[in-house]
Amino acid sequence: MSAAFLGPSEKPEHPITPYTITGRTIGRPINLFCRGCGYGAIAQAFGRVFRDNNLDPENYPLIVGVGCYSIMPPLLPGQCLMTLHGRTLPVATGIKAANPDLKPICIAGDGDLLSIGTNHFVHTCRRNVDTIAVLLHNKVFGMTGGQAAPTTPTGILLLQPPMDIGKLQSMGLRLPKLVVQHKIG
Repeated sequence: MSAAFLGPSEKPEHPITPYTITGRTIGRPINLFCRGCGYGAIAQAFGRVFRDNNLDPENYPLIVGVGCYSIMPPLLPGQCLMTLHGRTLPVATGIKAANPDLKPICIAGDGDLLSIGTNHFVHTCRRNVDTIAVLLHNKVFGMTGGQAAPTTPTGILLLQPPMDIGKLQSMGLRLPKLVVQHKIG
């Protein structure tokens, strides 16, 4: 129904409502995030992508890691699988191996994917698994109070000062550069 024809007590339906779990169950989308947080907008963007491209959520399982964004599933289209911290990519690899027709989408934060899940990131890239990884890059471990993440810029004052992993002898690798240089096939 067009907003122009609504009665005085009626509200127009949010365009993403049919594409969220909360929309389908309680009839409206909700926002669970802190004021000013962009994760609600990211969740809505997922709904728009599915709506605008007429994607069947059954073909795109969503794998969500541990972080502030872990409360996104009620706002997302389709089925969501919550995983252990840093384990979105191995779960996506298992889903893809079990059913090659599915296209898993991982949602992970920088602390989740690039700290605890670093080894899985490297091996998923090396195997060239047909999956999508969405990195939510806020430069901190936000859920635990703002501790430094691997992507926290040097010089930023946080509760816990970031260590410069480039200066550590055992960790002085340029890991993303090595992953990108890896030859596939």
